[in-house]
Amino acid sequence: MTFDISTASSAIREVFLKLQDDISKQIFINRLLYHLDGDKSHLYDMINELGLLEPGTAGQLNKTVAALSGAKKEVILYGSGGIAEDVHQLMLKMGNTVKCFCDDDPNKQKSGCCGLPVISSHDLLSEHQESLVVISTLAYRDKVYNYLINSGFPQENIAASHMPLPQYFGLDFLKPEPDEVFIDAGCMDGETLIQFKEWCVGAYKKIYALEPDTSNYQTAQETIKRQNIERVVLVNKGAWNCNGELSFSAMANGSSKLDDSGSIKVSVTPIDDIVGEERITYIKMDIEGAELNALMGAKHTILNNKPRLAICVYHKPEDILEIPLYLSRLLPSYKFFLRHHSQFYIETVLYAV
Repeated sequence: MTFDISTASSAIREVFLKLQDDISKQIFINRLLYHLDGDKSHLYDMINELGLLEPGTAGQLNKTVAALSGAKKEVILYGSGGIAEDVHQLMLKMGNTVKCFCDDDPNKQKSGCCGLPVISSHDLLSEHQESLVVISTLAYRDKVYNYLINSGFPQENIAASHMPLPQYFGLDFLKPEPDEVFIDAGCMDGETLIQFKEWCVGAYKKIYALEPDTSNYQTAQETIKRQNIERVVLVNKGAWNCNGELSFSAMANGSSKLDDSGSIKVSVTPIDDIVGEERITYIKMDIEGAELNALMGAKHTILNNKPRLAICVYHKPEDILEIPLYLSRLLPSYKFFLRHHSQFYIETVLYAV
């Protein structure tokens, strides 16, 4: 989507004036500029201005790359999908030259990535033990890291991407309240449930967790049991604006999503139908572009309870504008904050309090 400023200017102004601090306005403007002209440099500038690329705040990735690239090691990116292009651009921003990518997908080895060759993991292990490997995938980050370590690749030559914290919890404008009732739409493996429990120090009333991907749902069940997370209603459905079945692409990770070309069907349901008249205090949504429809399916709950919200607004270009507009008009008393929680284009979250 490309925004038409002539018709969108009043809507942009409406959202801008609801943002509560300069950080939020900075993120909003840069994401809008990116959606207007498609130039990702706006996002890289935003990330840089927010301090997410500074050594010591961005974590292992930048510190390791800075240290090892100074030793003139060649840089190889492991993973050529998803965020690979953004990691490549990040390396260039940091003054590093990438030699090639590593991926075991034969099609990617044939086509290359970002104009560079793609080698196999076998070639990486046999011919590039002295290289600096930067893991350029988030979904398989831990799997790739463990594979390299178990294969004897030098640990000191591996740099893994890092997600700056806090996200959803621990922000200065978002404090736990007594008897929290939390809705986690898109709970994936249940990690967010652990974070919520820690944030509340276990003093919460109830959790509703929705996850349509069957593999993720089973992993979340195991997480809940292993971590002894009590008072959880785990629902194997997606959040939507009505009841039904929709096509779904199941990836068994955080990339699973409702998709017209998906190979399976999953059940979807409105949050209003799940919680009824129960008092809800906090709703988090990270559901790969289904957020606006899911919010429409939570209209009654939002109007009745005025819960704090943490809604991802980076999956679709229009979300940065349409989601805050919908919420502002639904509940004018909401105040908005935007925060960006990664070194890449992902994890921009709208907080409504």
